[in-house]
Amino acid sequence: MITPMNRAWHTIHSALCRLVRLALALTLLVTVVRSDAIPPSQYFDYRLGVVIAGYQFNLAAWELRALADKGKQILAYEVSSLSPPEQEAQVRAFFTRIQHIQDMEGELQRVYSTTPRHQVVEKGQPLQAELDTLTQQQAREQGMVEAILENQVGEVLAEEGFTVGPIVWPPVSFRLTQPPSFLIISPREEIARKAEAKLRPRLPLTERERLESTIGSTLDVSSLVDDLGGLSAFPTIVLFSPSILHTVDTIAHEWTHHYLFFTPLGWHYGDSGDLTTMNETVASIVGEEVARRLMLRHYPDLAPPPPAPLPEIAPSPPEEKAEFDFNRVMRQTRLEVDRLLAERKVEEAEAYMESKRQLLVEHGHYLRKLNQAYFAFHGAYATSPTSVDPIGPQMRKLRSASPSLKAFLQGVSQMRSYADLQQVLRELGAD
Repeated sequence: MITPMNRAWHTIHSALCRLVRLALALTLLVTVVRSDAIPPSQYFDYRLGVVIAGYQFNLAAWELRALADKGKQILAYEVSSLSPPEQEAQVRAFFTRIQHIQDMEGELQRVYSTTPRHQVVEKGQPLQAELDTLTQQQAREQGMVEAILENQVGEVLAEEGFTVGPIVWPPVSFRLTQPPSFLIISPREEIARKAEAKLRPRLPLTERERLESTIGSTLDVSSLVDDLGGLSAFPTIVLFSPSILHTVDTIAHEWTHHYLFFTPLGWHYGDSGDLTTMNETVASIVGEEVARRLMLRHYPDLAPPPPAPLPEIAPSPPEEKAEFDFNRVMRQTRLEVDRLLAERKVEEAEAYMESKRQLLVEHGHYLRKLNQAYFAFHGAYATSPTSVDPIGPQMRKLRSASPSLKAFLQGVSQMRSYADLQQVLRELGAD
């Protein structure tokens, strides 16, 4: 006899069975989906997404938390309550403490890796207690130091005329934190940015190696998981560093990306390798110039020397006949790799890069990986030693021909292609 209770149970049971079958079907569809079921233009991104699932950095969530912290910081810290010398002293103490904390973390690691187990607590506990005290002090002072540096960078930008009324625009805002790890992918047959992704900060070395190996074997590309010094989120993400110079350079570099965000050059950032390089090179030039001026004013003993002109790219003498120089070796390596790849000698190019990596390690430059993706990432900064791109020297020529930093940035911000840069240089007679 079928009772109402039995009928209800039968209905529920049938519904559950249908749900289970649907779930199994969806699982099967996802796991064995054929490539022709996905548009060809999206297939690579789909497969990459499967590999890095669970590793991505949630930028939107980070920005919401950071904006909330910045709101509290504005209410809590009034920089004008400190005199300029007091502000500078606080910044110096904060960055000295960063170095001390990093040294102590290294010492603690050494203790835990070399001390017998029964003595670890005895030797490690005092170090850990001191480290905790210093870290807590940093947390208390971080907001004030950030506010001071925002004001100092803002002063330089205001003097250059980057203001709307009395306000620096875009506003200078950053957080000292650990930036996300960065995955860059290049084809093996050429050096180019094929894909990229922001991953969780401080991704362990074993996880980086596993991801790179999986991506290489499944997608037949060159990949690298590297660290970022900063990221132009809002507020800007800036790496904790013991260097005041590096920090203010990064703040100004990422501020430049914020400025370009509202202009044609920034809108076309990812349209081509040339436009990416143009954006990054402009940000590097502005970052260096603002940082040097700020350091000369507030921390003159830590200011960098005037920038040397970027050398023309030319064949270098054989390594055994010249003193070892990292910049020269990297440029020579890039030129040779480009030549081999142009001749479709992919395996030879990869073997050559590995031999050069080993040479660099022998001379104290501990590169974990040197491949097409490495050059695609670092070569986007045409002022870096890994770049053989003419955009670096060309942008510097344009900056030298510009009456001010603002005039330079306003001019390049309207460019939409590399051809625009070449045209301006021709008109100036500087090409």
